[in-house]
Amino acid sequence: IMAVGIMILVVGNSFIDTSARGIRRAFIDNFTGDVMISGKTNGQISLFGAQSVGGFASTPLIPSYTKVVDYLSKRPETALMTSQVTGFATVGTEQNNDPQDNAFTILFGIDPASYHQMFNNIDLTSGSYLKPGETGIILSEDRVKELDKNLKTTIKVGDKLLLNSLSNVGFHIRVVPVRAIFTFKQKTGALDMISYVDIQTLRALLGMVAGSPPAADLSKTDTSLLGSGPTAALFGGSMIQESGKSTPADNVAGLAAALSSSGGTPNEPKLDTGAWNYVLIKLKNPGAAAAFIANSNMWLSQQGIAAQAQDWKAAADGFASSSDIIRVVFNVAIIIIAIVAIIIIMNTLVISVIERTSEIGMMRALGAQKGFIWRLFMAETLTVSIVFGIVGIALGAMVIGVINVLDIHITNQFLQVLFAGSILKPTISAS
Repeated sequence: IMAVGIMILVVGNSFIDTSARGIRRAFIDNFTGDVMISGKTNGQISLFGAQSVGGFASTPLIPSYTKVVDYLSKRPETALMTSQVTGFATVGTEQNNDPQDNAFTILFGIDPASYHQMFNNIDLTSGSYLKPGETGIILSEDRVKELDKNLKTTIKVGDKLLLNSLSNVGFHIRVVPVRAIFTFKQKTGALDMISYVDIQTLRALLGMVAGSPPAADLSKTDTSLLGSGPTAALFGGSMIQESGKSTPADNVAGLAAALSSSGGTPNEPKLDTGAWNYVLIKLKNPGAAAAFIANSNMWLSQQGIAAQAQDWKAAADGFASSSDIIRVVFNVAIIIIAIVAIIIIMNTLVISVIERTSEIGMMRALGAQKGFIWRLFMAETLTVSIVFGIVGIALGAMVIGVINVLDIHITNQFLQVLFAGSILKPTISAS
């Protein structure tokens, strides 16, 4: 009974430890880092965007981004740092851009160099990582499978996709090549909807502009076509003039050139190259995260910068809170099992005493003191506890080993996040 009770406790504690490490692997090591810096908003903000009562709201940019990054990089606690923009889009092709067939994806706009240095969270099945300054998207195998199914095609590296996104400044479409297809090293359910895209493409989709394009510098000759006059003068009469004299119509090409940017492409709003939603930080000592966040928020307040520092749980948002609830329920279940095991063990020990009432009476009649009787039972209890406690630990380790060998698949998304993968792999530690 002692061995079975200890075995149950060892297996239960193994699951609790595994879930704690799983949460860390799923988010801190792969997506959020230890600390997230973001702009301030009235609602909650996570790595997946800002939320309001009606749903998702416009995610604020980090004000004075260069100043903030310079401060964070000089902090001695900082080990690694990267910046990110988050957005949402539907994905189609030039041949089929029907909204009903498109696949939804979460877009992470990243700086490839610093991001892949900080988060080594994907394995490429084809293609190559985004390079600095390169336009493109890398898709998870789950996104590719959904696209293949919906669009009745086969998406591969090199194909061009249409990204459709609705921002607070309107609807935007961008064409990007597929640079790579990947799988996450640790499958995490809904997080497989994430795709990585070059930062400038996502800024364009989200309408992150630094300002309107400069007004075209037109000469009087160029603007002659724009002069006022009766409408009939524009559309009436012959469309062809046989006179050899120059007319405003001869200047159409010059007008088009003046209204265009170099290369013949119409002027577009200039993208804000300093626009970022988040700065993600990994610390040399993760245990110092609370102090780092407090000091950062104090500095941001003193500088009058409308930004905030938060921990990884705020960055993970609903995933972390849901997994915390599951862990609490799981812990309560283990505690109940532990209490039952303890009661059973206590009852067994009490019965072992009651059954030997006559032997105790005989020893007392022969002159044995109460302390002698107490030491007998204490020695017996310690021997049983130590020997069969070790047996219980060994049995628990065997059960955990069997579970690992069985490769039990997890289908529930929250449990996938809780244990950082789709296969249950509990571990045992000295604690």
